[in-house]
Amino acid sequence: MGDSLIYGDWINQHLLSFNKIDHLPQPTIIKIDSRHLQKGDWFCPIIGENFDGHNFIQDAFKKTGNGFFYQSNRKELVPKNLLKYGVEVDCCLSTLQAIAKHWRLHHKDLTVFAITGSVGKTTVKEMLWAILKETVDHSTINCSIKNFNNEVGVPLSLLSLKAEHKYCILEFGARHQGDIRFLCELASPHIVALLNAGTAHLGEFGSKEILRNTKLEIFRYSPPNAHLIAFSDDPKILQGAEECEKRVTSFGFESHADVRVCDEKWLSDGKMDLNMNFFGRQQKLTIGSSHVSYPINIAAACSLALAAGIPLVQLAKSLENFTGVNGRYKIYRNSNYIYIDDTYNASPESMSAGLNSLQKSFPSNSKMLVLGDMLELGPKSLQKHFEIGAHCNKLNEIKYLLGIGPQMKETLKGAISTGLPKESCLWFENVESALNDFKSLIKDIEILYMKASNSMRFYKFTEYLKTEGSI
Repeated sequence: MGDSLIYGDWINQHLLSFNKIDHLPQPTIIKIDSRHLQKGDWFCPIIGENFDGHNFIQDAFKKTGNGFFYQSNRKELVPKNLLKYGVEVDCCLSTLQAIAKHWRLHHKDLTVFAITGSVGKTTVKEMLWAILKETVDHSTINCSIKNFNNEVGVPLSLLSLKAEHKYCILEFGARHQGDIRFLCELASPHIVALLNAGTAHLGEFGSKEILRNTKLEIFRYSPPNAHLIAFSDDPKILQGAEECEKRVTSFGFESHADVRVCDEKWLSDGKMDLNMNFFGRQQKLTIGSSHVSYPINIAAACSLALAAGIPLVQLAKSLENFTGVNGRYKIYRNSNYIYIDDTYNASPESMSAGLNSLQKSFPSNSKMLVLGDMLELGPKSLQKHFEIGAHCNKLNEIKYLLGIGPQMKETLKGAISTGLPKESCLWFENVESALNDFKSLIKDIEILYMKASNSMRFYKFTEYLKTEGSI
């Protein structure tokens, strides 16, 4: 309650007074999606490439009975009878960001983590959340949801802060130079990590060097007292951190890293053991899930936790119950089979990584692979799909391979041409046409693994598994 009053007071003082509107109830929170509004919320209509939130002001007001913002250049879209409840601003997004920045600074005892990199941000964020919730009161942790990592998502995460929060975990994404700098200035993070600088969104930056320099903004524009967590196996990332003259912790596989992965052991139940070196001290960690990307992600998450003062002895036990991230190699166990949900998205690299992880974790269990089209791969798409089919034959005990989508025909060709029995390979045009066969075949396997691009609608499989109580 105290937060809501201060939050509302500030809006009244800095915005409402400009418009001489003093009769509106104070907001409890600001939202940009009219579908999620509740009584007492304020509506901030964002303008996107394919939508304009101003078109939903009337619907929003019916739900909240409260105020809303609107842009000067969209005033004609506001119903005239509702104008007295609105606050006119130059830009709704800038207003949202300004309020979020103030609200973050209001929480003076908050430790803010920020994580960026080409891949692995969400996994490291969830690993850090798993560590913190086992070592501190989980009600004191605010963790950004979904992929709220841009100029809209980060403000929304900051606006969800409450008085009891002592930790805030954010992802920072970038599609343009300056994006990370802006998010640093918005959130003022204390502990920041750069995981890697790969080729994700490379076309938007023009070169890997520009992309890396954009990612390095998280070091350069974090506050002077920030603690920098740097991937030391990339010398340019480590150099970029050290040049900032701030406190640095390095992580990686190589011997000079402060937090180092020494060895890994894949266990037959889908878990893994890691031998780690923390500033010269050896420590074994057992992880409740296994994936080829996890060792380096664990090193990053542990580095972030140690920078926040989490004792090593507590950290060592905190990941035993970690079973992955929803849609990103998340392991579900039931009495009939193990389901691995890797359906968040798919590329040839991530598909190969998932299949490799599956083989290492469950080499002798009977498996059904349900794979969907990998989209936006360009002119080599069919070749890439064929190669994934050939990769499937590197796995033991493949009982069924279901390919869903036009391009998956090539994946089945690749699998059959390298030795997978033709009767084990089934092709379907879409998820709906596959569901009946899917329901009957899962009764006959020990491991179910699914992966596809988001738009292949694999969530329908997940909905079915939820209804039958498998997850």
